[in-house]
Amino acid sequence: MFRSTTDSALYFSSDIFTRKGGLDIYSSQVNRNEFSAPTHLEGAINSSSDDFAYQEIETNKGCFSSNRPDGKGSDDIYSFKKKPT
Repeated sequence: MFRSTTDSALYFSSDIFTRKGGLDIYSSQVNRNEFSAPTHLEGAINSSSDDFAYQEIETNKGCFSSNRPDGKGSDDIYSFKKKPT
């Protein structure tokens, strides 16, 4: 069983909620073993290809994997930097 003493986010990929196609990345807030409804990550992170393995390295920077057609191999690692809101 997952136990959390603080609030946090769970990031996961799924194709069950059809949005942009392939696997899309979602987040769910975790609060004392309760998960919020999944939220689709908007912007350039999700594409019509498989997007997965999302990792925030800092508050507004991170990386994820995708098999986008413009990549260098089968699955590539992409970095991102979020714009301040």
